[in-house]
Amino acid sequence: MSSNPFSDNNQQGPYTFQSQVPHGDGGGDSYIKQLPVIGILTIVQASLELLLGVMLAFGGVMIGVMQNNPNIMRQQNGPPMFWMAVGYGIAASVIGIVALLRLTSGIMILRRRGRMFSIVMSLLGLVTVFTCYCSLTSIGLCVYSLIVLIQPSVIAEYERAKTT
Repeated sequence: MSSNPFSDNNQQGPYTFQSQVPHGDGGGDSYIKQLPVIGILTIVQASLELLLGVMLAFGGVMIGVMQNNPNIMRQQNGPPMFWMAVGYGIAASVIGIVALLRLTSGIMILRRRGRMFSIVMSLLGLVTVFTCYCSLTSIGLCVYSLIVLIQPSVIAEYERAKTT
């Protein structure tokens, strides 16, 4: 035994890192086991985005109501509130459509159908990043689902499910 503390030795201490990466034939199954997790997370993300769409639509309606109320003080050279309400309505409809498509994608992932649709929706779901609402979870879900959905074992699982 060498007295050099930096020498290579095969002794493993209690704090030695041990890899958890699956080896051999179990590697492909680990990606397939992630599909229900991705499906559920996609459905949860879609429900949060639908909530955002409803809140934006409500905000647009409230701005329209406030514009027609004579008791609310208006600024002299302020922006017209009509265009603000239109902007909220457009944002609500875009986010609502993306959320409904993402919800469909989550259900399809759970049923092992529409892999390419799910990949496209993972990327299209990044539209909601611009609202800063659930942006970190949207980015994380996109990366996570893309990593899993492009694996050869997952492609084979989708093909197997297509034939049944």
